Amino acid sequence: MSQIRLPAGFSKAFCGVRGATLLGALCLSSLPAFAGSPRVGSVFPAVAQQGTEQEVVFTGSGLVDARTVLFDAPGFEVTSVKAEANRFTVKIRVPADADLGEHRCRVVTESGVADLRIFYVSPFPVIEEASPRTPARILAVKTARAAKEARIAAAKAAAEAAANPPKPGAPAAATVPAPPAPVAAKPPVPAVVTPVPEGPQMLELNTTVFGQTQGEDQDFYAVELQKGQRLSIEVVGLQLQTQNPYDPEIILKKPDGGILKTVSGTTFGRGNPAFSLEAPAAGTYTFTIRDSTRNGLGDCQYVMHVGDFSRPLAALPGGAPAGKQTAFTLLGDPKGPISIKASPGTQNDTMGGLYPANATPTPTPVFARISDLPNVLEGEKQLAAPIEATGPATPFPAAFNGILKENKERDFFRFSAKKGQIYEITVFGRSLRSPIDSVLYVYDAKGNQLATNDDNGTPDSYLRWTAPADAEFVLGIKDQLDRGGPLFNYRIEAVAATPRVKVWLPEMTINSSQDRRAIVVPQGNRYATLVRVKREDWTGALQLEPLNLPANVQASAGPMDKTIDTLAMVFEAAPNAPLTQKLISMTGAPFEPVEGAPSPSFRVEHIVSPNENGNQRPYYTVKEQYLPLAVTTPIPARIEVVAPGTQAMRAGQFPLKVKVARTGDFKGPLEITLLHAPTGLATSGAVKVPADATEGTINISVGADAPLKKWTLCVIANADFGKGATYFSSGLFDFEVAEAPFTGSLVRSSIPQGGTSQMKLKLEQKNPFEGKAKIELLGLPNGVTAEPQEVDAETTEIVFNLVAKPEASLGIQKQVTAQFSVQKNGISLTANCAAGGVLRVDRPDPSAKPAPIAVAKAATPAATPPTPPATPPPAAAPKPAAAPTAAPAAAPAPVAAPKPAPTAPAPAKAAVTQPVPATPTPAKPAPAAAPAPAPNTPAATAPSTPAAK
Repeated sequence: MSQIRLPAGFSKAFCGVRGATLLGALCLSSLPAFAGSPRVGSVFPAVAQQGTEQEVVFTGSGLVDARTVLFDAPGFEVTSVKAEANRFTVKIRVPADADLGEHRCRVVTESGVADLRIFYVSPFPVIEEASPRTPARILAVKTARAAKEARIAAAKAAAEAAANPPKPGAPAAATVPAPPAPVAAKPPVPAVVTPVPEGPQMLELNTTVFGQTQGEDQDFYAVELQKGQRLSIEVVGLQLQTQNPYDPEIILKKPDGGILKTVSGTTFGRGNPAFSLEAPAAGTYTFTIRDSTRNGLGDCQYVMHVGDFSRPLAALPGGAPAGKQTAFTLLGDPKGPISIKASPGTQNDTMGGLYPANATPTPTPVFARISDLPNVLEGEKQLAAPIEATGPATPFPAAFNGILKENKERDFFRFSAKKGQIYEITVFGRSLRSPIDSVLYVYDAKGNQLATNDDNGTPDSYLRWTAPADAEFVLGIKDQLDRGGPLFNYRIEAVAATPRVKVWLPEMTINSSQDRRAIVVPQGNRYATLVRVKREDWTGALQLEPLNLPANVQASAGPMDKTIDTLAMVFEAAPNAPLTQKLISMTGAPFEPVEGAPSPSFRVEHIVSPNENGNQRPYYTVKEQYLPLAVTTPIPARIEVVAPGTQAMRAGQFPLKVKVARTGDFKGPLEITLLHAPTGLATSGAVKVPADATEGTINISVGADAPLKKWTLCVIANADFGKGATYFSSGLFDFEVAEAPFTGSLVRSSIPQGGTSQMKLKLEQKNPFEGKAKIELLGLPNGVTAEPQEVDAETTEIVFNLVAKPEASLGIQKQVTAQFSVQKNGISLTANCAAGGVLRVDRPDPSAKPAPIAVAKAATPAATPPTPPATPPPAAAPKPAAAPTAAPAAAPAPVAAPKPAPTAPAPAKAAVTQPVPATPTPAKPAPAAAPAPAPNTPAATAPSTPAAK
C-alpha cells in the first residue's frame, strides 16, 4: 500500500525567515509595522521530523505575550515557551503519524494572532548546516566579496584606459616616476592569508538539512553514492521567504569535480530545485546550495531533503474520488514509472497527494485532485484534428486525463452534453505542478471551434460553456507555447454548474494580506470582522452561520441582501469564555428560500499570501478552508453605539454617537470608525476620542442616491493598552436611510458688489415632517451673505435676500447649495435639498445715479486764475470770506450743506470763484485750472466752500 500522509483539504503554500541573525532582523524590518498586532516574519527551523521534539524560533514583533502556536492539523503540541518582544522560542512535539509535507501555523498571543507561516514535517532526521557562522565561513565570504570588488575595479580601470589612450608624441610614462599608490586605492584584501576553502559537510542519505545562504554565502555538502544509485534532492526556500524573493540553486558535481547538474527553479518545486538522477559512477558527489543571484536578500532560509528516495513528479490519472483506492502511475523518477493503488485524500473538490509504496518514504507528495468524477484517459493514438476523435462520447460530468508527450501535440476527447445546460470546464495542470500552460477548446462534431480559453488568472484554463444542443462535442487541449514532454500532464474536469457560495475574510490593509485577517475576541468583549461572499449560479439573500465556535463565544450577523457581497459579523466572548484558539468554519442558508429552487452549498476559501513583496503579485498563496479564531485576555475598554432613533436623510449628514466605557486605570485615547460603509454611505475616516473622554461622534455622509433601506452596521475601535493597537467593536445596530423632506432647485441670480439681490428656491416635498425646519444657503461667494429661512411641510418657495459687501469676490459661483436642517429626537439632521445654484457677482453699475444732494450754487469760476507762488509770502494770511452780495432767496442756509473735507489754507492770490480741490497736498498747492469733475461722480456734487461763492 502507498503511504498517504496529507492534511485533509490539501492545498498549500507559504513563507518564513530566521530571526536569530542580523540579516534576518533586517528582513523583518521590511514587514508592515502595525503596532500591537503580533507579526511573524521568520520560523527557524521551519521543519521537524515525525515523532520528535524540535526547538523553533519565531521572530517578528509584538510577541512579548505570545502563548502558543496554532497548527492546521491536530496532534502538534507546544511543550515549552519563552516569549520576548521580538522572539518566541518554543519546543514543538510532532506526532509520529503527522502528515508529511507542508503545514501552516500561527503564533497566538494574549492580544492577537500573528501571520500564517509554513512548517514542514519530514520523515528523515533533521540537522542544521554545520557551523554556519564559523570564523572560517565568515572569512571565506569576505574573501569572495573582496575578490569580486577587485575584479570590478580592474575592469573599470581597463575601461577608463581604453577610453583615454595616450596621445601620439606624448612623453613616455616611464620617464616620469609614478608615485606609490595610496593604500586605500588597493582592492580590499583580508589581513590574513586567504584560507583554503573548508571541506563540504558530509551527509547521510535520507537526511533533512536546514540553513541559510544570505548575500554571497553558499553551503557545501557531499554524499557517497554507488554507481546507479539514485540521488534525490528537494529544496524548499522560496515559500519560506517574505518581502524579498529567494531563488535557491543547486550545483551538483561528480567525483572528478566536473559539474553534473545545475538546477534552480522547477515547476514541481514551485520555483525551488527538485530533481532525481542515477549516479554515473561510484564516489563522493559534492553539491552547493546558494542564491542564484549571488545576492540573497532577507533570511534566505532553506529546507533540503537529500537521499535515495523515489522522486516522481507527476501522476496519471491526475486525480480520483475521495477515499477510493485507484490505480495510479507515478512518472518522473529516474528508475522508471511507479505503479500504486491509493486514494489521494478524503475531501472532494480539494488537492491531495500520492506517495510511492517504498520502504524509504518520499518527503513530499505527487499532487493530485480529489473529485468524485469518472476518469477518462487519453488514447494511445495521436490525433491531428478534433474530427479525428472517435469512439463513444463520454457524458458530462467527467474528468479527462492525459500527457502532452511531444512538442506541438494536441489531445482531443469526445463528449456529450444536454442543450441549455451550463457547464464549468476546468484544467488542472500548473496546479498539479505540471509545466503545461494550457489552452482549452470546445468544438462541435464537425470540428468547428465553439469556445476557447487560455488563462484564468493562472496558467490553467477555465471555460463556462452552455451546450447549444443535445449533441456530441469535442474537447481539445494544447500548450500555449506548443511545448510537450513526459511530465506535461493535465486533468480536465467538466461538471454542470451548481449554485454555491464561497466565504472568506477580505483583506483589511492594502499590500498586507494578513493584517487583521484572524478573529481575535477579548474576554467579556466583542470583535467585528468583515465577511465577504461570492455567489455562483445563485443570486439570493442569505444568512451566514459560523461553525465550531469555542465555548461561551457567540456570533451575530444580519441577513446579507442579494445586492451586496460584504457584511459585518460580530463575535462576542463571555467573561468566563476559556482562553483558547481554534479553526472554525462557516455555512449558510438562503434567507428567503424559494420552494423547489436548489439551495447553494457553502464553503470557506480564505486565500492568504505568505510571501508578500510590497505591491508585487504574490508568488505563492494558501487557500484555507477554515478561519483562525482566538479568545484573548480582557481589555479595559468597551464601546456601545447610541441607537440612532431616527432615519438618516439622503444627501445629508448623520451624527452617530458612540459611548466609551473605561475600566481600571485606562485613560488613554481611542479611535473609532465604521467597520464598513455600504453603498451610499461614507465617513471621513477614524475619529479620535481624546484621553478620559467617554463619547465620540462619527459623522456619516449619506449620498443623494443612497438606497432607501435599512442597513446593519457596526463600529470598531482600537486603543493601546500597553501592547500596541488592540481592536474591539460595538454590537450590530440598524441604520435606515430615508428620502429628504424636500428636493428643490435654485433660480440663477446675480448681485453687484456693495449691492443687494434675491435668490429663489423652489421646493418639492418628498417626505413629510412635523414642525418647523431651517434652510440656509451654503457655498455663497466670499463677501455675499443670506439669512436662513424657516420652512414647514407646506412651503413650496423661499426667497433669500442677498447682501454683497463692496469687496465681494467677482465672478460666477456655480455650487451654491441649499441645506435643510431639522431636530428629530434630540438629533440635529441636515440634508442638501438643492445644489448647483448659480450666483454671479458683478462690478457696481457706473450708470446708476445716486440720490441728489441739495447744495448752494457756486459762482462762475474765473477763466484763468493766476498761478499761486511756490511759497506764499509769510505776511499773506488767508482772509475771512466776504458775505455774498446777491444770494438767491431760495438758497439754503450754509449749515445745511455737507461739511467739506479738511483743506489746507488757500493762497492769498487764489480766485474767490475757484472751487477748492477735495484733497490738496499742503506742500503743493492746487493748480489754478483744475479739470472739471465728471458728471454723476462724488466730486461733481461736492459743495463749494463759502469762499468760492
